[in-house]
Amino acid sequence: MSIVVDLPSGCAQESVGTSFVIDDQPPGRLDINVHDDIHVGLDDSKVELWMAGNFAPAWFDEAKKAAGTDGDKDEMAKPREIVFAVCAIESYLLEWVRDEVLNRNFQRLKHYFPADNKRRNSGIDERWKEVINHLYEDGVIPTKPDFGLPYWEHFLLLLKFRNGLLHGRASRPDTDRLPEPEKPGPTNEQLVQLPQGWAFQVVAEVIRKLHGALGTSPPKWLSTQIGPPDMLTHSDIGHLTVPDQLFGYADAYRSASAVLCQKVDSDATFRTWPHAAAVLMLAAHAVELFLKGALLKGTGGEVWSYGHKIDKLAVKYRETFKDNPSLTWDIPFASTLTETEWMAQMKKLNPDTPEAYFKGLISATPDPTILYRYPVNKFGKDWPGLYGFEPHSFLLTLSQVEGDFNRIRTQLDTLPQPPDPAPIQKMASPTGTLDDILTNGIQVDLYRAEQCIALRETITEHADQINAASLGNVFGNLQQILHQFALLSVAKVFEVPDKRYPLRSIPAALTLLKTHADDLVIQNKDDLLKELIKFGHRVEDLNQLADADLTITLATEFGHRRPKAVKNSDNSLDKSLEIIRTARDKFISHNEVIRLEELADTPSIDRLHELMQFGYEFLQTLGRGYLSVSYTCTAGEFLKTTDAAEASRGLRRLFQTLNITGEETSI
Repeated sequence: MSIVVDLPSGCAQESVGTSFVIDDQPPGRLDINVHDDIHVGLDDSKVELWMAGNFAPAWFDEAKKAAGTDGDKDEMAKPREIVFAVCAIESYLLEWVRDEVLNRNFQRLKHYFPADNKRRNSGIDERWKEVINHLYEDGVIPTKPDFGLPYWEHFLLLLKFRNGLLHGRASRPDTDRLPEPEKPGPTNEQLVQLPQGWAFQVVAEVIRKLHGALGTSPPKWLSTQIGPPDMLTHSDIGHLTVPDQLFGYADAYRSASAVLCQKVDSDATFRTWPHAAAVLMLAAHAVELFLKGALLKGTGGEVWSYGHKIDKLAVKYRETFKDNPSLTWDIPFASTLTETEWMAQMKKLNPDTPEAYFKGLISATPDPTILYRYPVNKFGKDWPGLYGFEPHSFLLTLSQVEGDFNRIRTQLDTLPQPPDPAPIQKMASPTGTLDDILTNGIQVDLYRAEQCIALRETITEHADQINAASLGNVFGNLQQILHQFALLSVAKVFEVPDKRYPLRSIPAALTLLKTHADDLVIQNKDDLLKELIKFGHRVEDLNQLADADLTITLATEFGHRRPKAVKNSDNSLDKSLEIIRTARDKFISHNEVIRLEELADTPSIDRLHELMQFGYEFLQTLGRGYLSVSYTCTAGEFLKTTDAAEASRGLRRLFQTLNITGEETSI
């Protein structure tokens, strides 16, 4: 509960400080925290006392508690989690605008949440978009999140489940013969299949996407960890840009180096070369990460190809910021000379020594993070050179590094910021590449195919009326175009990648799984196990596999089962892909002297649906297993199907407007 004093503009004020506030406290306790005194002159003006509560954190906490309950013992745990999670985001929208966006200017709140407006009674999905769009149009926020990403589909599904629970649809009786509108929703089966924590994690992701788009920090209570409160997860920094994540890691490595260095300095049992090497390695890695963060922050350019080469990063840093004296830095572990300058100096001091000798010294000297990480080189030989360490003086160096980190970060914040390099970093990792293939490749192509088929079927459904209106030529040609585009979209899903041109297809994803099995982290192992068990594997055998072996097994199984354009195959999927690819190559992509109907088999809608179903299964298995992302709902329906059908509903409204369907116009 917060109480804020609002002083009217006509009120005479001797001095005004921050108003007194009753801070949020645990239930049963309210503490008044007086920040400053407010002296108000006596006149006819009035002082208004506002009271406002913050309920979003409590609702979210209740959702987490429900998620942590044993569902086998409490069948209402998941329904409670769903309802409380949506309550949390309903409250958060207003509380975020009220406190963070408007900075508790309560008078302006009614501009975005008018009491007599239809927005008050609209669903949170519409209200979330409307309020954010309103803020953006008013210039109050600089940008807005992308509502076309999978996280929004998950949110709509959550709201569908919440509405079913609150408005009674979940309680409807069920039987096989019932039409869809009369069936319960969500069903008991859907609730059982939902993973614990799904509901509040969906809400957390919507809030994080909002803050990520705005470049602000989400609320501290928005933790998706179920379990002990001291559990730390990477999601705590997921909202930060890549440079700021690197800065955070650099600070942590520097701090770890300082703690261990202090032990080496004060405790004789730690005064060994391995401990000294660990201090140096941690410090060197801190410098490396900070250099990469600074370059990304300042230029947005590519830094990952530098590897651990601090010398080369230092050269790049000096070149990049040479015109900014405030960013000058005596970089530890880095030479003040370039390799060329060092070679010239060595040659001048040792004119009789061959140049090849100096080049050999450079190549034989490892990067600091490697030198201090291993006692010997990869051949088991000692590193060349002599190395020593004095802990007391190095503590002073680490203190100087801390000061340089803080100074440079402050200066970088004053520079014009390049585009957020997060997408570049995301693509640099195998997990990011897999995400790109699934989300921006396979999902998009399946969505386009769904959309084309839905439009084509709507035209077919109204063929008689269209022909009667003398529009058959227009919509007949449109049907052919839609069919061909659907065919192309499905064919792309199964395209085998070429070394010269990386693709976003099922074969490309399988290649990635096999080549990066050691690098891909399995997020939801149970989803992968279920698929492999369905393929015929025994759970006892699968449980003995390491994650990398499990990934290779999954890739191999999907590789055996994926459709291949093989002539005269008895496999229905192979035959469907062969028919579609032949039509594409001979009729659509190339202008062969042939008509589509002259092919031995034509690519029917049923053929397309058969291949698309395989794509949905593949997409869902890998999305859940490696990205914790669902592309289908619990009933197996593609989450984008509803969006794809929206175009066909628009076409029906067009038919009604043109009065060629015999139906009354509803728009």
